Amino acid sequence: MTTSPGATTPSEPAAAARLVLESLGVSISDLLETEPSTTEVTPTFAEYVARVASAAQPGSRKTSSNYWRVLETEWGDRRIDEPKMSELIDLANKVQERANARRGSRGGVGAQSNFIDATRFLYKLAVGDRHIPADRNPAAELRRPDRRQSRRRALNSTQVAEINEVAGTPRSTPWSCASTPRQPADVAAFCGSGAAT
Repeated sequence: MTTSPGATTPSEPAAAARLVLESLGVSISDLLETEPSTTEVTPTFAEYVARVASAAQPGSRKTSSNYWRVLETEWGDRRIDEPKMSELIDLANKVQERANARRGSRGGVGAQSNFIDATRFLYKLAVGDRHIPADRNPAAELRRPDRRQSRRRALNSTQVAEINEVAGTPRSTPWSCASTPRQPADVAAFCGSGAAT
């Protein structure tokens, strides 16, 4: 059997289709997968934060709600699949800077760590709810910053003795800490401070 000039054999269209698929980065097995397609639109942060908060344990919800609110305030109209990891890191750094400006903050590292934990929880649920695939989770590689060494320290025995000595000294006040039969160190520290009137 002869073919007329310009006619193609059955294998040529298949080869052409394979070339097109390869150029698109799609394999034949990708086309054969029977995973159901979802028509649900990926939620925005404003829509999804309430769902995340209701799924969290009460203790986690109390800690994380402030940081979910940051995501909602900063990116409320954005879909949760839009931010890149670099944007999450940038926002975590902003949270740290804001916390560092507050008195008593130890560099804002705790706030940054809590923000990262809250963000990772949000994205863990987003993967579980099939809003984003696990390999496109921008929070998966976020790491908490190293903890800074605490400035708190215990009192040594000499310091406790000094506090108890001051607390036991009679004062010319209407009431005296020395008149109490037992003096815990914290009460003694207050009484010895001269704050009593």
